[in-house]
Amino acid sequence: MKVAFVVFGSRGDVQPFVAIAKELIRRGTPSVILAQGLFQPWIESEGIQFVNLPGNFTKDMSESLVAKAILTGNMKILLEDFYNKERVGQTVFQVLRYLKSDKEVTLVACGPAITFLAPMMYQISGVPFCGIHLFLDLVPSSQIPCQLFPVILPFGLSIQLYNMLLHSALHGPLIKYVKELDFSDICDFDTKKAVFQPQLSLPHYFACSYNIMPRPTDWPADILVGGSVLYENRFGADTLSSKTAAFLQQGNAPVYIGFGSLPADLCTDYPAFIDELVDHSDTATRFIVFARNMDNSNVTSASGETLQRKWENSKRVLVVTSEPHHILFPRCSVIVHHGGAGTTAEAARSGKPAVICPFCADQPVWANYIGKAGAGINAGPFRRLTGKQLALLIIKAQEPKMMAVAKELGVRIREERGLENACDWLMALAGGNFALRKELTWFEWLWGLLLALFGIQFIPQLSKKTN
Repeated sequence: MKVAFVVFGSRGDVQPFVAIAKELIRRGTPSVILAQGLFQPWIESEGIQFVNLPGNFTKDMSESLVAKAILTGNMKILLEDFYNKERVGQTVFQVLRYLKSDKEVTLVACGPAITFLAPMMYQISGVPFCGIHLFLDLVPSSQIPCQLFPVILPFGLSIQLYNMLLHSALHGPLIKYVKELDFSDICDFDTKKAVFQPQLSLPHYFACSYNIMPRPTDWPADILVGGSVLYENRFGADTLSSKTAAFLQQGNAPVYIGFGSLPADLCTDYPAFIDELVDHSDTATRFIVFARNMDNSNVTSASGETLQRKWENSKRVLVVTSEPHHILFPRCSVIVHHGGAGTTAEAARSGKPAVICPFCADQPVWANYIGKAGAGINAGPFRRLTGKQLALLIIKAQEPKMMAVAKELGVRIREERGLENACDWLMALAGGNFALRKELTWFEWLWGLLLALFGIQFIPQLSKKTN
């Protein structure tokens, strides 16, 4: 029995699967991660087998397009770069070649960005596939919004429309392209004539915090939400750098400012933004600032280097390149971040209030849920935020009521057992408890289509509200 993980995206997308693979290995189940090469040193240092997938996330994404997308709030212009059809086709080839060579693999778990190809790879390879998701917008529900427009429509229309649009604009054409590729050197399966199982018929697991985003009660009982999967280095040194540890001991708890892999410096003068924040904050307020880069390993951007030079040896501002969140966040006073699924859960686990400045995708929804819970503040799109405004929001986040709510949420998050639940589910599937979910009947598909057509008329109005 062996579990393989196919992951595509930034470090935030890869990190939960590293945590799961490490726990499975600890339990005695061999695991392998198939990801892009920039993550190889990190994954192999964790004692996990690695298989390289085509491309490099930090180099493939055009910085000019990323900047335009973030400045306009229109992330659709990045889809062509992110889902380059030749790279996607090569990715499918690499996964199938690996499965042909490693007969020990009894289950493949796909990350969110690549799940739509899982049914195709399952039928070609014969190896069971499943999906692990970090956000609750795959299965229609009338209780949660979708990423396209964070508005809830009745009958689960928000998510149904999102899925339909995503399939017609992106997934469908990519699947069609991959079907036309020649797989004859891998198998005898005729992809051109094949009718692939819908992705919803495969088993799916949602590694999300039900304490932040409650599981929809109108979902089928077999759809599981097991809690956030949070990463920590359980097998080696897992400590703060000596420089960060020393900074923390020099004064009161600092405010953490970090936006993960999101390029804040492409939509603002980031050093000037930090300067303005510091200037409009109380002189006793200290900051730890994460200097962004796409793989989170070290400073590669000019703005990061500028920040490091300016604040070198400062007792008020420390610029860092990488620190373990689960150790650093509890020692801070407020966590300012972008609202990624993993960072949102980690900040909530720390019990500290958050100020969330979303950039794209699911981030505005996480920001909205944290704001509604009273455990933090939804600051609105980062591109519209100034350092002065952020300074005021940080003061508001430290009000006693919000700090108390954040502390209580942290207790609940720490009790979720998200990592253990995900591993229990995977081990059951890998051990032979694999079955496709019941597919929708023709009547259910027709009813869903009619509802979706009814909801399309609301899109222009919703687009105006969210822009």
